[in-house]
Order: sequence, then C-alpha cells, then structure tokens
Amino acid sequence: MGMLVCIEVPQVMPNSDWFVDEALRVLRPGGLLVSTFFNLFSYRGFLAHATASLRGEYDYYRFAYPAWRRMLRERGFTFQHEEGFCWFPFRRASNSSLIPSFIAVEEYLGMRRLVSLSPWVVFVAQKSDDRTTELGNSSA
Repeated sequence: MGMLVCIEVPQVMPNSDWFVDEALRVLRPGGLLVSTFFNLFSYRGFLAHATASLRGEYDYYRFAYPAWRRMLRERGFTFQHEEGFCWFPFRRASNSSLIPSFIAVEEYLGMRRLVSLSPWVVFVAQKSDDRTTELGNSSA
C-alpha cells in the first residue's frame, strides 16, 4: 500500500501491540502513515487520563506522543508533517461562538508547532526506503 490512514482510532494505535508491525508489513517502502494521536503529555491529556475512570469513559490519553514518535523513528519511519491542535477547553461537540477566536490565538502563538505538548496531534510519517526496516528491524 502507498498510504495507511488511521484517524481517531486510539484503540488500534497506539494501544495495540501489533499496529506498527502491521503498518510496516502493508506499507511499501516510501509509503505514508497518516494518523491522529491523543497526547497524554499535554494538560488536556493529563486531566482526561486522570479522570476517565471516574467518569466511566474510555481513556483516550494513555500514551505520550514524544515516546510514540521516537518508537516510530526507531522502527524506520521519518516524519513528514506534524501539527498539534485542540489546545483550548472546548469539547468536540461544542458549537461555541468563541471557537474561531481561540483558533486564531492558537495560530498566532504558533501553538500548532508544539506537537510534544499538544493535546491532539495529526502526523504524516513515511516508511523508510531502506530494505532493513521493511520487516520492522527484525534482525535487531
């Protein structure tokens, strides 16, 4: 495959042990992984993680994006694009008239570049062309 898209499926990525191996298996060298990530290493992620069990909700924020990115790099992916978002305290179902103003502040302050601290991250990672990473560095 030339592209694998995994958008808002935290039960699969990064929660599963098999996802990265399967992505490496199905992507051809140079193929792209396009995905979103709910980042524990953010104020929003930390609060949601700490209260998920109290609210009886699924814990979307179980993993830190910096560790996930490092692991993908070690497995043979290079990051082509990363962007952080959802900094301000609006729920996804919110229709607040303040959202456009907060988005403008987010853009003005350059917060989208702070992916390691961002609550949500969208990224595009490319599988290495190197044949040694094709099987997930199984020789390592």
